[in-house]
Amino acid sequence: MIKPNFIVSVYPKTWIKGAKKLFIAEPYVHHVLEKNDELKNYESVEVAPFIRSTREELIEDNNFIDQKYHKYIPILAERLNKIHNTNYDEFFWKKCLALGLIRYITLFYDVFKVCEKNFLVEKYDCMTLSKKSYFIPKDFNEQRDFFQSTAYGQEQVFSIYISLFYPEKFKSVADKFFWPTLPSDSAKGRFSRVLDKFSRVTRAKILGVFIDKAYRFKKTNVAVIESFFHRAQLNELVVKSHGAIKSVRIKSDFIFSKNIKWSKRSKIAEINDDFDRFDRFFFKSIEYCFPKAFIEDFNLVYSSYIKYFKSFDKLKYVVNESWIGNNHSSIAMAILQQKGIKHIYNEHNFLSHHFLRNNHKYLFPLVDEFVTLGWYKKDVPKLIKGASLFEWDNKEKYKIEHNIAFITGNPPIKAPEISSSCGNFGAFNAKSHLDFNKKFFGNVSESTLGEMLYRGYPIDRFPISHLKPTMVAYDQDYVLKKYLDKVKFIDYTSQTGKILMQKSRLIIVDYLSTAYVESILANKPTVFFWNKDIYYLEDEYKDIYSQLISAGICQTDPINAAKLIESIKADPEVWWNSPVVQNARKNFISENFGDPSIIKNILLDLT
Repeated sequence: MIKPNFIVSVYPKTWIKGAKKLFIAEPYVHHVLEKNDELKNYESVEVAPFIRSTREELIEDNNFIDQKYHKYIPILAERLNKIHNTNYDEFFWKKCLALGLIRYITLFYDVFKVCEKNFLVEKYDCMTLSKKSYFIPKDFNEQRDFFQSTAYGQEQVFSIYISLFYPEKFKSVADKFFWPTLPSDSAKGRFSRVLDKFSRVTRAKILGVFIDKAYRFKKTNVAVIESFFHRAQLNELVVKSHGAIKSVRIKSDFIFSKNIKWSKRSKIAEINDDFDRFDRFFFKSIEYCFPKAFIEDFNLVYSSYIKYFKSFDKLKYVVNESWIGNNHSSIAMAILQQKGIKHIYNEHNFLSHHFLRNNHKYLFPLVDEFVTLGWYKKDVPKLIKGASLFEWDNKEKYKIEHNIAFITGNPPIKAPEISSSCGNFGAFNAKSHLDFNKKFFGNVSESTLGEMLYRGYPIDRFPISHLKPTMVAYDQDYVLKKYLDKVKFIDYTSQTGKILMQKSRLIIVDYLSTAYVESILANKPTVFFWNKDIYYLEDEYKDIYSQLISAGICQTDPINAAKLIESIKADPEVWWNSPVVQNARKNFISENFGDPSIIKNILLDLT
């Protein structure tokens, strides 16, 4: 009897030719087959249950990742010191690895979990990639993109699992990974990027060039490295500090070695006697998946930063925001803290402290001061009730071109962290997000759709197809097609979301990230969706949206959201400027966002 083909991605070369029965481990594959009308080609298609669909399961899996993270840090620190002949402490390595390690463990755990629950060697057949076909990422930035966003990456994780637990049982194919050519890489795309860069040149940026030159010989006390400050705010800091505060760039375009040091990789990947099945799987993966920036090319990156920072002999503080997700700045921050320079983290422009199992517990111990967007928690010693210098509102006035702007975030396939801050990431969350939107669009009138600008999330989009080795996001446009055929205008990248919102009378945002905050802070009539089935809150913050819900700004039910839009669309300003709505808005802002002068004064005081 021919066994069903166990499928983990849309990568075609590992699908068994002629297989008429499928077991789909990754529900996204079913989405692709449905969209391409290919389900009819199979006698049976079974889809694995969601790996997480409840608050309790999220907590359980988050606890698992947390346990493994704390177990692996001392092991990795010892082994990295051994292969590099160094003696750095655990804090140094923990800072270098930052959230990259958490995301690495998470992305591998999700595949491990679905295989452990569903894969039976006597029941299923499969094909894997040969070991010679594995792709080794250069850093954690590339590693996340590869394992979160490509089908080849999913095949590699699965292949490592099969080769470890079922060696020589299944056929493998030889292949080689190449990053897909995205639309932005074409000649037309490059020209568009040049035009986009030119359009973003502002007076503040031009002035910044002259200010930087004027103070280039002034010794730097406070370096601002990859913090996403508005240039006008940064100019003010440089001038008021007489150049003691400066924006500093660090190198990230290293040319990494093509030679793989397998002996070093095998030392880091050694299996201890006390390792359980996931430990064995994870450490086996290190041999083929750990970034080159920590093995083959660590000395290149480390020595480059050591040499660069020698000239900063008066540096006392560094302000850096990007280190949580940027491998190069996390290594640079570890080196600077090793030299006694204090790291001030200005919170990224994303309100996340209220989400269940957010990543702050990993960030607090690794910085000297954590300056929030404006919220405060008295039991965290390093926390400073601060503000943001991000350009939430560019203050420009635009002619209104759209009555309604629907700002959406297409749900990604894989979650890089097990936290409800990744609200619409992953199969269950994606389905819930799409169902919410279908109900909303199904309950607004055709006349409302005819007034609507639909702003898709500006990713480099491929058609969902077996021919493309990509796994980016569920195709919401396909799910909502019958409604989107009736909207006034669909836009992805012609202008920034911020500008499109400012050109609209009423803004609707369907996910809890930067966009709804931008709109509220700009004081534009705003309705945003809170899908309680996927965006769980920490108990202490369960009322964070209460006033906004009462005022109608925050909507937790798609049908009620549609009713509100129908009732206010004729004159949204009347609703928005009512005392109830404005009071709710102002209270939300005052509780969560500080005045920009706060963080500017904090930094100026350091000089």
